[in-house]
Amino acid sequence: MAELKIAGGSRRLEGAARSTPETAMKIVYRAADILEAHIVSGMLTASGIDAYVAGHYLQGAVGDLPPFGLAHVSVPDDDFDAAIAVIKEYESGGE
Repeated sequence: MAELKIAGGSRRLEGAARSTPETAMKIVYRAADILEAHIVSGMLTASGIDAYVAGHYLQGAVGDLPPFGLAHVSVPDDDFDAAIAVIKEYESGGE
């Protein structure tokens, strides 16, 4: 479990990506927006796969334009194939 150091103590982050700088990550999903990226990340986390959502700050830089393709989800290399299986189920509507 990841731990966040803050003034006056620390907090555990449930479901936070526990990869280290030595762990290579791969982009497993490019989302339409940051909300969809978090939905996919949550599904991966619920399946026991560490996931990291990127693109939060890029969307704010766009301003009034629709921010398409800026949010994505990454997973450790070792979990890539398992993550693809979860995402395929999501994209098929659970069929």
